[in-house]
Amino acid sequence: MTILVLVVLAILVISTPIMAASMRLEVYGYLLALKPLDFDGWTYYGKLLTEKGYYQRAHFALKQAIVIRPNHTEAWFQLSELYTMMELNDKAADALARAIESEVDFDK
Repeated sequence: MTILVLVVLAILVISTPIMAASMRLEVYGYLLALKPLDFDGWTYYGKLLTEKGYYQRAHFALKQAIVIRPNHTEAWFQLSELYTMMELNDKAADALARAIESEVDFDK
């Protein structure tokens, strides 16, 4: 029953633009608690957090994705974007280099 409630909430958040901003973050957090090894989920969550300016939380989420799948290109790319926004240019360049070196395609 709990999973069903979360799925319904996720559908509502995605389909209702007014509620989407903060509720999407909450729903995603709950979904990742249920599926903590979802590297794509952690990557997307990190992207959402970055867009909202929650840089510390975004950093944690993106690092989680990288711990789960070290060669995940999208996670490294998003981490590079985050570091750029934080004006950590050396770290941004290193993360971007890892994204380029990665063997995983964006589509996987």
